[in-house]
Amino acid sequence: MRSLEGTNMRLFKRSTAGFVVAALLIGMHSQVRAVPFAGGMGERTDPYQIATPEQLMSIGSDPNLLDKHFILLNDIDLDPNLPGRRIFDRAVIAPRPDDSGTWYLKPAFSGGFDGNGYAIRNLVVQSPGHSWAGLFGYVSGGVVKNLRVERCRITGDIFSGGVVGSNAGAIVACSSSGSVNSRYDAGGIAGHNDGLVANCRTSATVSGHYSVGGLVGSNYDGTTVNCHSMCTVTGDERVGGAAGLNRGHIANSYSNGIVTGQMYVGGLVGENWRSIDNCYSSSGIGGTKYVGGLVGYTDYGYVAGSFWDVQTSGQPMSDGGTGLSTAEMQDIQTYRDAGWDFVDRQGDGTSEIWRMPEAGGYPTIAFLDGYEPPRLQGRGTPDDPYLIGSPTDLGGMYYHDPQACYRLRASIDLSGICWSTAVIPWCGGVFEGNGQTISHLMIKGGGYLGLFGQTAFSAQIMDLGVVDVNIAGSEVSIGGLAGYNTAVVTHCYSSGTIEGQTAVGGLVGTNEHGFVAHCQNSCSVEGKQYVGGLAGLNSYGHVIGCSSSGAVHGPISSGPVHLRTGLLVQAGDGAPAAATFSSSVGGLVGCSNESDVINCCSIGEVTGASSVGGLVGRSDRDSVIDCYSAGAVQGNVWVGGLIGGGDNNHVAGCFWDTQTSGQAASAAGTGLTTAEMKDAQTYLNAGWDWAGETENGTWQAWQMKEGGDYPVLAALNGYTPPSLQGSGTSDDPYVIEDTLELGAMYHYGPDAHYRLGASIDLSGIDWDRAIIPSFRGTFDGHGETISGLTISGGWYVGLIGQLESGARVENLRIVDVNVVGSKDYVGALVGYDDGDVTGCFGSGTISGRSNVGGLVGYNNHGHVTACGADSVVSGVSRVGGLVGTNVAAVTGCYSAGAVSGGERVGGLIGYSSYYYVTDCYSTSSVRGGSYVGGLVGLNEAHLTECYGTGDVDGDSYVGGLVGHHYSYYVADCYSSGKVRGGMFVGGLIGRNEAYVANCYSTGLVSGRSYVGGLLGRDSHSDWVTGCFWNTLTSGSAASDGGMGLTTPAMQRSSTFVNAGWDFAGIWTICEDRDYPRLKWEHRDCPPN
Repeated sequence: MRSLEGTNMRLFKRSTAGFVVAALLIGMHSQVRAVPFAGGMGERTDPYQIATPEQLMSIGSDPNLLDKHFILLNDIDLDPNLPGRRIFDRAVIAPRPDDSGTWYLKPAFSGGFDGNGYAIRNLVVQSPGHSWAGLFGYVSGGVVKNLRVERCRITGDIFSGGVVGSNAGAIVACSSSGSVNSRYDAGGIAGHNDGLVANCRTSATVSGHYSVGGLVGSNYDGTTVNCHSMCTVTGDERVGGAAGLNRGHIANSYSNGIVTGQMYVGGLVGENWRSIDNCYSSSGIGGTKYVGGLVGYTDYGYVAGSFWDVQTSGQPMSDGGTGLSTAEMQDIQTYRDAGWDFVDRQGDGTSEIWRMPEAGGYPTIAFLDGYEPPRLQGRGTPDDPYLIGSPTDLGGMYYHDPQACYRLRASIDLSGICWSTAVIPWCGGVFEGNGQTISHLMIKGGGYLGLFGQTAFSAQIMDLGVVDVNIAGSEVSIGGLAGYNTAVVTHCYSSGTIEGQTAVGGLVGTNEHGFVAHCQNSCSVEGKQYVGGLAGLNSYGHVIGCSSSGAVHGPISSGPVHLRTGLLVQAGDGAPAAATFSSSVGGLVGCSNESDVINCCSIGEVTGASSVGGLVGRSDRDSVIDCYSAGAVQGNVWVGGLIGGGDNNHVAGCFWDTQTSGQAASAAGTGLTTAEMKDAQTYLNAGWDWAGETENGTWQAWQMKEGGDYPVLAALNGYTPPSLQGSGTSDDPYVIEDTLELGAMYHYGPDAHYRLGASIDLSGIDWDRAIIPSFRGTFDGHGETISGLTISGGWYVGLIGQLESGARVENLRIVDVNVVGSKDYVGALVGYDDGDVTGCFGSGTISGRSNVGGLVGYNNHGHVTACGADSVVSGVSRVGGLVGTNVAAVTGCYSAGAVSGGERVGGLIGYSSYYYVTDCYSTSSVRGGSYVGGLVGLNEAHLTECYGTGDVDGDSYVGGLVGHHYSYYVADCYSSGKVRGGMFVGGLIGRNEAYVANCYSTGLVSGRSYVGGLLGRDSHSDWVTGCFWNTLTSGSAASDGGMGLTTPAMQRSSTFVNAGWDFAGIWTICEDRDYPRLKWEHRDCPPN
C-alpha cells in the first residue's frame, strides 16, 4: 500500500497550473505582495491600512489576503486615466477565476473591509463576458461596511453590482453612484444577494435584461433591510426599484426613482416569491405586462405593512401592498397604524428606523439621514463582545456589525413594546445568551419574525431563553427565537404563543441547513402549513437532542378532506373546495425533508387536517432516529402517532404512545402502550444511547427519571459531559483522547475546533447513525487512528454524516470500519462532503444503496486531497473505492481493495461530474453492471494524469480507466488492468463521447460487442489524439480510436514524443524497459 506520507510529498511537488486546486487559486494572481500596506496586521482589531490605489489593488493580487481585515485611511481615485490605474476586466477584489469550469472554487472575500466613511471613486470594470463584476466579485462570510463607491462604471454578464457582484456575506452602511449594467442580476449595491444588505443607499443607473434592481438584482436567499434606492432602473424582465427578484426578505426599505421594463415590473420589486414588510415606493413606473406600483408579480410571496403612491407611480394596481394618494403617503399616521418603528417611539420598537422630515414629505430611513445609534459596550470580538443589557441595546444591534460577537449581560423584559418586524433582522456572528432570558417579546407583522429574522450559516446562538413571547405573523417563517435559521443554535428554549401562516415553529420557523441541538419549546404554536412545536420546516437541517411540550394546532376540517391537496371536499362532485386547511403539522417538526431528527421527543397535543404527526407531520428522505412522541394527535388524513405522512425515510428506534396519542397507526415507528413507553428496557433493546452505558454509543443522550416516566434528554436534565482539554478555538482546539470524549462532541457543538490527542478504538460499540451527524469546524486527526467504527444506519452515514461548507478534516486514519447505510451517502469518514478532506485514509467494509465510497460517499463542493482508501466497497449505484460521487475536486488520491455495484462503479470514483480529478490512481478490482471503470465508472469531468491498474469486470460500458466518458476530457492517463465485459468494452474507455488525449492502455480486453484495445466505441474520432494501446498484451488488434502498437514500440519514448506528449513536465519513461509513467509516481526503472 502506498503511504500517505508519499502521497502528500508528491502532491506538494506537483505544480501543473490549471489542475492542482491550490494552483487554480494562487495562479490567478502573483503571490508576491509588492505593495506594503500603510500599517496594521490584517486582524479584526488591527486591520491593514489602505491609503493608496496600489494598496487597494494589491488585495486582488494575493488570494492569501482574502480572509484579512482592511480599513481605508482616505478617499481613493481609480480613474483609469490617472497614472498607475486601469480599466479592470474583472472585479478588483475576489474576481471570478479565468477558467469558467472552476466557478465552484469561488475565491471569496471572507474578511472585513471598513471604508471608514471614505469613498472609492471612478472605478471602471468592463467584464461583459464574465460574472461577479464590481469592486468585490464574491463576498462569502465577509463584511464590507462604511464605504462609498462613487461614479463607478460596472459592466458584467451575471451578478454585477456597484459594491459587490455576488454577496453571501454582509454589506452594511454602503452607498453607490454611477452605472451598473449586466445581462442577469444587476444591482446598484449587489448583483446577487444571499446574505445581508443593510443601511445602504444608491443612486446608480442600473440596466440589464433579467433581475435588475436599484439595490440588488436578485435578493435570492438574503435579507435587504433599512435601504433606500433612488435609481433609474431599466430592464426586460424582473425589474424593480429595490430588487428585480425577491426570494428572501426585504424590510424597512423604500425606492423613489424611475423604473422601466417589459414584464414583472414593480416600484419596489419586480417579482416577489417570499416576503416584503414595512416598505414603500413612490417611484415612477413604466412597463407592459405584470406591472405594479409596489410589486409587479407575486408568486407564493407575501407583502405586509407596505405601500405605494398611486399618483407618482401612475399605477393603480400592484400584486401586493396598499396604494395611497401622495397626501396619505406623507401622513405619519399611515405608518404608525402599520406598526412601523419611528424615532422616539419605543412602543413600536427600539431600533429607531424611520423618521418623518420636519418640512414634510415621505418617511426616510433615520440612519441614512444622520441618526446616531447608541454605542454598545465592548468591541464585538470573542474576547470582548458587545454587551446587551436593555431594550435600547437590543435595538442598537440593528446598526452594529452583524457578524460581531454579542453577549447578554442581564435578562431583558420587553413588556410594552410591539415590533412589526424581527428585532434583529439578520445575524451572522455569535449571540451568547449567557443563561439569561429575553421576555415578553411581542411582534405583530408579516414574515421572517422572531427575535432574529434570519440567521446566517456562520452564526451561533447559544444559552438563551425567549420566554412569554407573543408573535403573530401573516406570512412565512415565524419562530420564537428565529424566523429563518441556517445557524448553529444550542441550549436555547422558548415559551409563549406563536401564530403564522407557513413555516411556523415554537423556536424557529424555517430551519434550512441549520443545526438546532439541545433546545426545548413549550410555546403553543398555530399555523396553516409546516407547523411544528420546535420547527415549522426542517429542510436539509439537523434537529438533535430537542424536545417540545407545547400544543401545536392547525385548522382542522369538520368535513372530508381531499387526499392529494388537503382541501375541504365539496359536497356532490368530490372536487376540492376553495377554503384551505392545515397540512404538515407535527409535535416537534411540521415538515422535514432530507434532514436529521435524532434523539428528540414531543409530548404536546397536535391537531391538523393532513399530514399530522405526534413528532413530525410530514417526513421525506429523512433520518429519524431514537425519538418518541406521547401527545394527543388528531387530524383528517395522513395522521400518525409519530409521523403523519412521507416517503423514503430511514426511521429507526422510534416509538409513540398509542394510548395518549389516540392513534393506532403511523407512517413509521412502533406504537406501544404507556407502560411500555415508560420502561427503560424498551429503549435499551432498541439500541438507544443511554447515559452510563457505551454499547450503543458514547453520546450519553438519554436518561430515565427515578420512579418511572418517559425518557428525558440528558443534556436538558442536568447531565454534564466529560470536560475536554482546550477551548475549542483554532489556536487551542478541544483534545479528544478516548471514546467518551469523542462522543462528547455531541454536547460541545459542531462548529468548534477539535484535535485527536490519541488513537481511539471503537470496537464493541454499535452506532445507528453517524457519530458526528453534521460538522462545521475543524477536526485534526494529528496522525492518529480511529479504529473499529461500526455503524448500521440509513442516510448520511460515516464517522461524519455531513461535512459542511468551510469545515475541514485532516491527517486522520479511520481503519477496520464496518459501515452500512440502507439509504444514500455512505462513507467510512464522511457521508456527504461540502468541506475539505486532506491527508486522510480509510479501510474496512462499506456498503450502501447509492453514493457509496471507501472514504467519502458524496463529494459535493468539497475538496478531497492527498487521501487514500483500501476497502471493500459495495452498493447499487455510484459506488467508488474512494468517493462514490464527485462533483468537485479530487487531487492526489488513491484507492485499493475491491469495489462492486450495479451501475456507475469505479475503482476510485463511481461517478465524476463537471470538475477535476487529477494526480490519482486506483489498484482496486472492480465489478459492476453498467458504467464500470478501473478509475471512474461514468466520467463527466476533467480527468488528468491518473491511472488504473485493477482488473475490471462488467456488463456494459466497461473500461480499464473509465467505463463511459461522456463530457469534458481525459488527458495524460493510462490503464493496465484486465478488462472483461459484454458490450462497449475498452482497454482504456468502454464508450467515449468526448476528448481523449495522450493516453494508453496495455491490459487484456475481452467482450461480446463493441470491444477495443483502447476504446470500445467512440462517437468522435477526431476528438481522440495521441493515444495508443498494446495490440499484443490486450489481445485486441482493433479499437474504435487510437493507434495499436507492439510492446517494443510502446516502450520507446520517440513513439510518444512524436505524438506531442510532454516528457518535460508530465511523463517519464525507462527506455525499452517499461511503458511511460507519470512523473509524480517517482518509480524506479525495472532491471534490464
